[in-house]
Amino acid sequence: MEVNVVELGTLLLDKWAMPLPNLLISVFGGHSKFDSKKMTAEGDIKEGLVKAARDTKAWLFTSGVNHGVSNLVGDAVAMKRSFVNSIPVIGVNSWGAVHDNEELIEGEDQGRFPASYTAVPLEELEIDADTKKPKTMCLEHEHTHFILLDFGTKNNFHEEEVREFRIKLQEHLRTRTEAQLVSVLIEGGSGSLEEAHMRINKGLPIVVLGDSGRISSVIAQAVELAKDTKVSDCHHSRQGVLKNDDRLKVKQAF
Repeated sequence: MEVNVVELGTLLLDKWAMPLPNLLISVFGGHSKFDSKKMTAEGDIKEGLVKAARDTKAWLFTSGVNHGVSNLVGDAVAMKRSFVNSIPVIGVNSWGAVHDNEELIEGEDQGRFPASYTAVPLEELEIDADTKKPKTMCLEHEHTHFILLDFGTKNNFHEEEVREFRIKLQEHLRTRTEAQLVSVLIEGGSGSLEEAHMRINKGLPIVVLGDSGRISSVIAQAVELAKDTKVSDCHHSRQGVLKNDDRLKVKQAF
């Protein structure tokens, strides 16, 4: 599936007349295994995200689902909705991976507007026997916009393609609006490691919340280790913090 990000940028900025951002913040990390209760600074993270978005007139990007890090972003926005009404929170994901996506359409291929959508608890979602993960995810209701990519499949997140598209769209919007682009990594597993590697290779800055657990903690420890062993400018390298064989070992651990 090929999506023209130039045309999509025109839709967002010109047709929908979304407010021009000064900053594009892409938040990614854990999903089904994410447990915010293990984070000692959950409140500070929520407060910081909202404050940064409000003060810089930012757009927030997530995967848009009702679990994990994107749900954390939704909760943060909900807490301060009266102060952040104008901040776009954009979810980007695969159409075929959205639970009960038929609620969003009217007839054949016609979008329903306004659409009524009901999320269900994580434990009620069907689990894939091989991956032990949910086959679909529900949308998070505090997001203001969703970009759902139709790959013509069901129960498939197309994670690599969605990651590539999300980065490509954000890079285009950065060029079109002259906004800065920064990513925030919170917790996460092997997929988050791949996205971090892709962004680092493109020279995109990432804020890693090292105390949030799992892959974020591993990357933070790797950076500290690199500093201790005097590896020159490890955290600025376009090759990333971890070599390919190290990335494979970390992926297997998660």
